[in-house]
Amino acid sequence: MFDLVTKNRLLVYIVLGLIILTFAFFGVDSYFRGGGGVNEVAKIGDTPISEQEFARSLREAQDMVRQQAQQQNQQMTEYLNSPEFRRAVLEDLIQRRLLLGYAGASGMSVSTEELRNEIMGVQAFYGQDGKFSVDRYEQLLRAQNLTPASFENQIEQEILLSRIRESVAGSAFMPETVVERLVRIRGQEREVSQLVMSPADFRAKVEVGEEEARKYFDENRALFQIPERAKVEYIVLTPEVAAASVKVSEEELKRVYEE
Repeated sequence: MFDLVTKNRLLVYIVLGLIILTFAFFGVDSYFRGGGGVNEVAKIGDTPISEQEFARSLREAQDMVRQQAQQQNQQMTEYLNSPEFRRAVLEDLIQRRLLLGYAGASGMSVSTEELRNEIMGVQAFYGQDGKFSVDRYEQLLRAQNLTPASFENQIEQEILLSRIRESVAGSAFMPETVVERLVRIRGQEREVSQLVMSPADFRAKVEVGEEEARKYFDENRALFQIPERAKVEYIVLTPEVAAASVKVSEEELKRVYEE
């Protein structure tokens, strides 16, 4: 079946191109301009992409970017919620749908054994005893709001997409002129000279007048500013300190007591 893709890659491109042209007139722009159905963001032929599917893909893409960046700031938040990022996610959904549509039309399929081996290869589904755990498998899927059926469908789609892309990429060729040029470039050698200059080498040769220095200072005041500083003096007065410096006679104590 995949030999068919390799031998007929031109047909693949033509079919996908026709579908893309159809979508260009009735698809993605309607979503970003406020059109389209109430519960769909785009439609490829008669097959819609639902708001739920798009929202899930958008959330997964945002989480992936955050994990790869390992940090989050205002600029990243704005980017992840920008129309450009949403469009990129939607275009990825479109590409997936086109390739899966071609796979279905060509009769491609994934066997039960292939699907099983792919799932068994996920180490997160294994228990502490080193064996595949059905309970852990279902628990992790529930945490992602997935059912075993929906997860297995996703895995099946990923297998098909991977095979189609590998088949098309493997059938690509490079013109002989390009190959020759790459060979020549790889075999070339270059002699490089380096001259290191230090500001200290020119300091004694440069004379800066007072007027030039003043002009530079006025135009670049921020370079010469230092953080604000304050000199503070304070006195600590405690009862113990005060008592040591005050002497009260017995008569004064008696008078204060009587009053």
